[in-house]
Amino acid sequence: MAITVNQAADSPALGYNKMLYALDSTNKAQPNFKYIADVYVNNSPDYIRLKKPAHPVSGYSAFDLQGVIQDYFDIDVWTPSSTGVTTCPNSIVEYDVRWGEEYGPSSGVVTYQNLSSSLNKYAINASLDEFTITDSTIFNNYHEYDPDHIKSNDFYFLTNGNKFHLTVNDDFVLDFYQDNTADTSYIGIDVTDNTGSVTSYQFSNAQYPSNTKAKKRCRIYCGPRNLNGTVLTIGSQPIINSNTVKYTVYTCQADLTRTSQEVTFILDGNCNRTEYIRITFLNQWGGYDTFNCYGGYVESYNYQRSEFKKSNYVWTNTLYGFSPTERAKTQFNNAIDYSIKAYTGWMTEDESDFLENMFRSKDVRIVDTIRNIIVPINLKTNTYTKKTHQRDGLFQYEFEFTPSFTSNVQKW
Repeated sequence: MAITVNQAADSPALGYNKMLYALDSTNKAQPNFKYIADVYVNNSPDYIRLKKPAHPVSGYSAFDLQGVIQDYFDIDVWTPSSTGVTTCPNSIVEYDVRWGEEYGPSSGVVTYQNLSSSLNKYAINASLDEFTITDSTIFNNYHEYDPDHIKSNDFYFLTNGNKFHLTVNDDFVLDFYQDNTADTSYIGIDVTDNTGSVTSYQFSNAQYPSNTKAKKRCRIYCGPRNLNGTVLTIGSQPIINSNTVKYTVYTCQADLTRTSQEVTFILDGNCNRTEYIRITFLNQWGGYDTFNCYGGYVESYNYQRSEFKKSNYVWTNTLYGFSPTERAKTQFNNAIDYSIKAYTGWMTEDESDFLENMFRSKDVRIVDTIRNIIVPINLKTNTYTKKTHQRDGLFQYEFEFTPSFTSNVQKW
């Protein structure tokens, strides 16, 4: 008896897309035949068993492990003012599949386990559209996804942008996948000052090599506030100062040879003179993207009151009569709907495409750098219309959101 795995899911697979395995067996013509998949997740000794019959014509069968794997994902929210490289253990799943089969007469079906195996496979907390018509970036849709785009030399970070605007007080994170295919042992920073001079800095990636599951899914803290608190192996602090115009971040070898894409950060020094808010959200790759809304914001409060009526006749010793100090119409519950309307400020078309991912995200938050926390919010705006300079000229977006928590007031 023999089972052949004709098709295997990518590794890392996109955990919220189909994770397909196609099987063949020399026993597929046997009575009551079924293929068996025993799925072991995160090195647990327990397994989840799936069974599928053979195709009535070809005898093949296909298993989609998406429904099993995605239940093991959670989110890894980043922490303001952190430094260096950290892991995101909830954003990756390791799994093994041991293939088997069962067949025989109805009176005695026999199970044959572990006839073949697919071992040390990984999936990340990502979900891409099946196919995109207008997007020519082939690695941004599931149909043309290639895991080499996010793990080989010159790999891409798990972000939808490659150029961001920040202020000197901002945090930022870049998430990435590493499996030692590319040398990511160091993080490089090239800083350009207002004279055009470029200075290179470097710090060590404490999560390299990636010899455990958690170390395969990592995060670089690379905002100005983060970098200026990082211990360096090349250069001296401060990395970012009053003369800095922009800087780029990349993974590299000890000699600064680049092994990833470069992400550029442009410092908007004049933005400290206006109100702005920072939004961070879980993108389609399972990483967090962050942007500043430089156009300001407006806070609104909507109050809903529930009342009941009681008598304002009361007893005073032995007398019963009207009291002007007693409340007749009484508010027994006040509900407060607090919302914020944010304005992005003028945007480029690339930034507009980047923003679209916020509207589809399941986890959107606002950055609170005073308390050093990332506060969850819920979007109230449900429509996104893509804008272009050719059609719309200068453009910005506005969107409305509410905190995920409720406001409390006293009750009668």
